[in-house]
Amino acid sequence: MKLLILGRTASGKDTLRHELEHRGVSFVKTATDRPKRENESDDAHEFLSIEDMDAIFDTLVATTVVNSHRYGFTREAYEAADAVIVDPKGMDDVVKAFPDEPVVLAYVLPMRESDRQLAAQARNADDELTQAREAAERELGFDELESKIDSGQLGIESVWCTIYVRNDYQPHTIEAWADNIAAQLDAVRRLTDIVHQCRRLNILSGPEGDDDAVRLVHKTGDEVIRSAERTAVELLCDPIGLGTLMREWLATPDASVIPRYYVSAD
Repeated sequence: MKLLILGRTASGKDTLRHELEHRGVSFVKTATDRPKRENESDDAHEFLSIEDMDAIFDTLVATTVVNSHRYGFTREAYEAADAVIVDPKGMDDVVKAFPDEPVVLAYVLPMRESDRQLAAQARNADDELTQAREAAERELGFDELESKIDSGQLGIESVWCTIYVRNDYQPHTIEAWADNIAAQLDAVRRLTDIVHQCRRLNILSGPEGDDDAVRLVHKTGDEVIRSAERTAVELLCDPIGLGTLMREWLATPDASVIPRYYVSAD
């Protein structure tokens, strides 16, 4: 499962990234031939010369051009990381390049558009450049994507859920969102381990010869086959099903193989 972070310029994507990295979430480093900003670190981007970008651009995933500068990343970088910041075109490219990789979207939105505009101006004193960036992002499809998310009609099977990260530009707000998202990613990983064990213990069933596949029956009576990771995500959204599974798992002698984790009231 991958976390894809989207949002318009100065919405708070980089701040969310930094907070998530502090919580152990690894990010794809994007290659770009744009100049490095003053006091900008190398954490998010690999800054290349125009000649070096020319040599690899056609092999990159989620390529885009903003203000005449190119961006993209390698397949290997994506596969090795937990998360990546992309634009709507980059999101489409990623889900097409990795159709079997489940995705969670975190869409960063300002509570007030005026706050985002002030943040954009603080980042870049050149109003024309800021306006060009805004125009480029409209061309990249942010308006259309937001409309699809709002209407629940995103229509991408590999996108399991979308989290709206509302940013009021107060430091504690993004920190709280990072805590929440990192905890959810960690919960999926840990519950996936438990689902795998339940599959081996025959608490959960699945097709012969595929230890990662789990047979689930929906309330409608329809039977579906899910991966262990997808099963974990669905269980986290189904408290009754999760409680039933956990009771059966904890009742088995082998449950101690996987440590039991508790979340404090704090």
